[in-house]
Amino acid sequence: MSDNVRRSEIGHWVEQYLSGGVSFERLFELIPEASDDEEVAELLDLIVHEPKCGGFLGARPDEYARHMERIRDLTRRISGMSPDPD
Repeated sequence: MSDNVRRSEIGHWVEQYLSGGVSFERLFELIPEASDDEEVAELLDLIVHEPKCGGFLGARPDEYARHMERIRDLTRRISGMSPDPD
């Protein structure tokens, strides 16, 4: 399997996770955590360390929004889609 196909698959499964179609546990059954691809490794790290929003020890809403936007940006890049224009 080519790296581009594998990246596309990973992007698909992360999109499913973000939309609630795949659980956190299932996502990491489908995607091996170890990756030589720096963007994939960063994406998985961001998902694993996703902060809760607000409350005690939670991220401020603006911090959480930036974290999630980075996840969405990496997911688009890995899926082969263009990032949203700023």
